[in-house]
Amino acid sequence: MPLLHTAFSEFLQTGSPIGHSATSHYEIKCAPGYQCISKVLTFGLGHDGSFKPPPLIMHSSDPNWRRFVNAYEVGCPARGKVSGPGLCMDDGSKGKNLCWASTRYEAGEGAPCDNEGKCLCVRPTAANGAKARGGKSLEIKKGVEVRYGRFLVTPPDKCDDCRQHDLNKKVCEECKNCDFSIRSVAGKKIRGCWFKDFQKARRARLASVEGRTYLKGENAKEKELAVIPHYPIWDPAGAPDPPGEEDANDAEDAADADDAEIVAGARMPYQWRPETLSRKAWIRKYQEAAPRVQQLMDALDGTATSTWASQTFLGSNDGRNLKRVEKAVSVQRACLQMQELARSIAPRATFADKSGGASLQCVKEASGEDGQLLKPDCVALNCYASSPDWKSAMAKLQSAR
Repeated sequence: MPLLHTAFSEFLQTGSPIGHSATSHYEIKCAPGYQCISKVLTFGLGHDGSFKPPPLIMHSSDPNWRRFVNAYEVGCPARGKVSGPGLCMDDGSKGKNLCWASTRYEAGEGAPCDNEGKCLCVRPTAANGAKARGGKSLEIKKGVEVRYGRFLVTPPDKCDDCRQHDLNKKVCEECKNCDFSIRSVAGKKIRGCWFKDFQKARRARLASVEGRTYLKGENAKEKELAVIPHYPIWDPAGAPDPPGEEDANDAEDAADADDAEIVAGARMPYQWRPETLSRKAWIRKYQEAAPRVQQLMDALDGTATSTWASQTFLGSNDGRNLKRVEKAVSVQRACLQMQELARSIAPRATFADKSGGASLQCVKEASGEDGQLLKPDCVALNCYASSPDWKSAMAKLQSAR
């Protein structure tokens, strides 16, 4: 009796030592520029963190039934676990562990996305609203935002890795680049789903940059959808990426000893790549991260307007002024994005006015009569966008670079 396609035969076939357990599940990855959305009626609301099969979320007597019956939310069940930075990463469990991801999903018989309607890879084309809703493009009720419009929907690429279909002959044979057969490897007969090309030929094809067609030759189709969006967040205290994921800028940032006390281990916006969050999860994370964002903005403002902008400092002409400007502008831009997003989806959210024992120069709410504070907490981030001292310091640094 022939053996099942094994990790050893995989190594001989691909030259890769990574093992592969036979399963009827397979992973679908969205094309660049597309994000994964999944059906609310199947998976419920709040596609954040680790995936857990949801209970029945509503029935026809629920007042939200009509609103969500055809709605999707950003985020799909995908193989892996949530890493320290908040990214759903493949942990090698071959689908035993699942988390919510925005660019891929687990498909196949018995998988969460076991039919093509449950999970989709989409990209918006026009926010001109839904015809069925009189052209309405946006609706917010009970804190849940739903966007209506037309989206490009890509066909699932289930043929990217033939090895995923060792237990599914039907799916394997549907892939033009795969062959379900028995092959002799190291003197043993092994049954499985094989790549039609082999070893060097396959590696050369994968490494080639010529002849690759967009979406592998299949066209995306336009479809009218209702989608619950997710939102980006930045936390300067975010955990470092897993090994092998370090940002190329990390080493350069660490080398700036003169500025080390300012950033003090903070993760810059360009070093932060977590999954986007649902509104409720975003508000929780915002209230936790906003004090740290404000503390970093305060530190940068103090240093930029006093030390960096001093004539002695500028006269050193050490070649790092441009980098300082880029770092400061990057932090300010991320602060402004969080500030604007908070105004839009969490206008009443406040956060602590202290971080690490330091009082924050955030926006606070004062009465119109005597100027007394109505609330001790911060009501918004202060990103120094209107500060003349900040603008002057940035201009001096740019002219001295």
